[in-house]
Amino acid sequence: MSRITAEVVNLKRTDGWYAGTVRFSHGVELEFFVSPSGREVRFYKADGVGGGIGGDRAYPHRRALLVALGLPANAAGDEPKRRRAAPLHLSAIEARMPDRRMEDIADLVAERYEISVKEMRSPGRQPYLVVPRQEAMSLMRQVGWSTLQIGKFFNRDHSTVSWADAAHRRRLDAYRAQASVTLEAAE
Repeated sequence: MSRITAEVVNLKRTDGWYAGTVRFSHGVELEFFVSPSGREVRFYKADGVGGGIGGDRAYPHRRALLVALGLPANAAGDEPKRRRAAPLHLSAIEARMPDRRMEDIADLVAERYEISVKEMRSPGRQPYLVVPRQEAMSLMRQVGWSTLQIGKFFNRDHSTVSWADAAHRRRLDAYRAQASVTLEAAE
């Protein structure tokens, strides 16, 4: 599969957004709108009828357009952050935060995964957001916050908080099991 390249035609800036027409190396021509940060990319057919490119086919096109505009190629989210951190245990929270505020727990988890608390509280379901969100919810639950309070903090239903707590505990158990197997192999 050859790499798709893009040539931008009729570039305009409106309220910080990029707008114009893009011609891709395989001959497709589309109109586009790109947010100032490059995180939001919208394609439309050049004749204005119907939609443009969607789903998995849009990723290489987004990347090519962002490169042509001089924006970071992963700004549209097609290359999610993949920070993998060992799950936090309750003892780490107790040692660092005797007052156990939800905001502090969220800050700690967000910092470990190199995302913002705003991203973690957003409605997004990307894996790089879900895992830290579940970890934060579980830790908040373990220090005594109710599922209703945590759900309100994250703008989610209390049953989502229960599910997140269980998912984090399963992940923690799997991590411990893997660590013990690694230790046994080392001995």
